[in-house]
Amino acid sequence: MKNLAAPLALALLAGAAAASDLTLRTIVLTGTPAPGMPTLAFDFVSDPRLAAGGQVAFFADVAGPGVTDANNGTLWSDRTGPLALVLREGDATLISPTTYYYAIPYPNFTDTLRFGVTASTEDSDLPPIPHQPIRLGIFSEFAAPPGFAPIARDGDTLPNFPPPGTGFSGIVPAPMTDTGLRAFTSNAGGVLWSGDDSGVAPVAVSGDPAPGTPGQRYGALFEPALAPSGTLVYAGTLLDPLPATTPVGTAIWQRTMPGPLTLVVRTGGNASGVAGLYKELGAHPAVVSHPPAASVVAFWGRMESGKVTEADDTAIWIGTQFTTTPPRIREGSAAPGAGPGVFFDELSGTFSVAYETSGLGTSIAFRGSLRGSGVSDLNNSGIWLSRQGSFTMIAREGDQAPRLPAGTVFASFSDPVLTERGQVVFLARLRGGGTTDQTGDVLFATELARPAINAPAGRAVPVVRTGDAFPVSGMETRIVHHLSFDSQPKGTGYSATDTSGSFLFKLVFKDPIVPPPPPPTYPFRFTEGLFQATVRCLADLNADGVLNLADFGAFQTAYALGDLREADSNGDGALTLSDFGSFQSSFALGCP
Repeated sequence: MKNLAAPLALALLAGAAAASDLTLRTIVLTGTPAPGMPTLAFDFVSDPRLAAGGQVAFFADVAGPGVTDANNGTLWSDRTGPLALVLREGDATLISPTTYYYAIPYPNFTDTLRFGVTASTEDSDLPPIPHQPIRLGIFSEFAAPPGFAPIARDGDTLPNFPPPGTGFSGIVPAPMTDTGLRAFTSNAGGVLWSGDDSGVAPVAVSGDPAPGTPGQRYGALFEPALAPSGTLVYAGTLLDPLPATTPVGTAIWQRTMPGPLTLVVRTGGNASGVAGLYKELGAHPAVVSHPPAASVVAFWGRMESGKVTEADDTAIWIGTQFTTTPPRIREGSAAPGAGPGVFFDELSGTFSVAYETSGLGTSIAFRGSLRGSGVSDLNNSGIWLSRQGSFTMIAREGDQAPRLPAGTVFASFSDPVLTERGQVVFLARLRGGGTTDQTGDVLFATELARPAINAPAGRAVPVVRTGDAFPVSGMETRIVHHLSFDSQPKGTGYSATDTSGSFLFKLVFKDPIVPPPPPPTYPFRFTEGLFQATVRCLADLNADGVLNLADFGAFQTAYALGDLREADSNGDGALTLSDFGSFQSSFALGCP
């Protein structure tokens, strides 16, 4: 017997207002006044950060009277209420009254609402380091602000490090955990450090014995990963005993502070769960906190020997031990959702892992390439989510882009970001369906994960597309010219996602000047802004927080208006009766 509840509800509630699948909030727009800085306005914005509680932080240039290149950079946050200035270029550091912040981009902002910066500094009363007019340093905000403690700075003497007088050089941006723990490399990858605002100490030094590799030494050390729990994971090359200087392999090590260093895997060792040996290891392993275990490590590797062939020699492992744990993803295995006879091609070392707070464990989202039956240059890539050992294909090149006009298909993807709520957020390039150079980029996000239920394919929704008239405030809209999204895992201070399912992104707008100015003045104005989006439950179409008959009315209204982004429930790019069934299924599934 057919279920008539949905059509009946739609008939009874015709005319109910349609609502967006998204909740949007404007964080900041260029051209608007900078709070607490009379006569100054925001001129450029970037590097948005989002804490677990929804507080935001970002970098911005300001413009106006008295602003120069020496004091235009600023850091902002709403952590204490209204948006407020945190730090400004030209401010004095705590190093000395004559040492100033020269540049402060790419800030850290943790879930405990603490800032960190990898900043350029200038000493007004000292000669510059040869060939380096400014000095890069790592600073951490004290647990009880205000004030930023200098952690390390190029040219400063290395603490507890022989020979005496050796100085920091080549410092790279450092992740920062909620407790203020930092980890970073310096001196051309020669030293790996960790510590907090009370001081840092070397974890590994090039040339020293490499733990777990008898007779071998550290070579180059790569940028580390930190988990919120404080577990540090890093990769580095291996050297034979002196006088050898040529790398003979790579290894990955782990340390849960303040415990000892332990070897995770190394080239030449047995590949976990596979009859073969590790031939190569990725330089950027990942680590996440995973209760009750202290941490879970993920890494890419290439294998050789045993039963390994060139058709299945790359893989990604996730686990706490790598003696018997098989790869989570392996080249040559069937690609779920891609059809019979389609397999994963060579895997890359770029992926996103997260411990899902919904109880689904450590999951991974990745961009993969394909080979096999029917695969061509027009459909040989996609994005997958793996959780609890199962896979969902989120999107595939050549497939219809959900909730966009028929014939609009995916052309390429960025690397996806997986959030702690099980959302997959990614940028996509489109083709077909009337797509132009001005309308070809889209930011997509999936619904929040449901406990013990794999998000079905097709649940991704377009957040914003180039060419859209995007609401920036009140009734004002602006035309999207460019969009960007970037987020790093929790434990870095570089996250643009929170635990409620929200995320931050940047838009650049290009709008005509009315009336157009006379030549040679350009007839368009460019502005930009940072925005927060939340993909709500897709069945709660009227966004009132509950599922009831009013949502069916909202769906019918959107369908009648031809609104693909509201009513294309099955994501096939057209509004048909099957969307009614798809919406009813979503309604029955309920909200996360």
